[in-house]
Amino acid sequence: MMNILFWNVGKLEIDNSSIIEDLLISSNCDIASFAEYRGDYKTLLRNLSEKGQNYYHVPIIGCERINIFTKILPEKVKPLSETNYFTLKQFPHPKLVNLTIAFVHFPSKLYSDDFDYLEESRLFRLQIEQDEEHLNNENTIVIGDFNMNPFEKGMLAASAFHAVPTIFEAKKGKRLIKGREYKMFYNPMWNFFGDLYGHQGTYYYSQAKHFNVNWNILDQVIIRPVLLEYLDLSKIQIITEVNGETLIKQNGTPLTSDHLPIYFEI
Repeated sequence: MMNILFWNVGKLEIDNSSIIEDLLISSNCDIASFAEYRGDYKTLLRNLSEKGQNYYHVPIIGCERINIFTKILPEKVKPLSETNYFTLKQFPHPKLVNLTIAFVHFPSKLYSDDFDYLEESRLFRLQIEQDEEHLNNENTIVIGDFNMNPFEKGMLAASAFHAVPTIFEAKKGKRLIKGREYKMFYNPMWNFFGDLYGHQGTYYYSQAKHFNVNWNILDQVIIRPVLLEYLDLSKIQIITEVNGETLIKQNGTPLTSDHLPIYFEI
């Protein structure tokens, strides 16, 4: 089993970054990724080491928007494709042998429109499939800040991530559309919409507009169907508290950063 975490820490004050240390320790993370991390990663590693936690920083060349920390020795992490908006790495896994994880931080909607997101998602999906073909396996997970909700075209369109909301559909593996086959991802983050399953989202934004969802799930994890048997839905979390310190205001909206962390086990 591997414990994996992602957090866009954009609004987190550097002076309060000890909460990241507490988060890594309390969640016993094997792999943790952060978007918009502005701290000194060497200081973070030293502080963790002093607390008996040995973490390493995974080298990043072309993707400065994401920082990855892991308990796995860096020489065992295989670099794959990388752009400014995503990076793919292959990690050893105790049961699966190897696990490919794509970490993503897509641009803000302030600077992109729906077509941009659809096109970037399509190109990213093609890169993932190219790496899967090269590795000859589909043990693939994508995690990060997509800056899209699960119901948007870039997440659902067959030519893009094709991340479907139900296990029943995901188990089909792929769909045939007008003579072309499209592989699927399963997106468990749909379960968080509404009031019945944990927190209502990872990002809150309210506007005086006729169409406004308020709670957004921009931070997501999606997985290939071959990994479904290794995923425990009850272990997927939107984290709202770290060692008794709340990450949310009284009304439930994010406090420490403008995003909330997500966590899962595989």
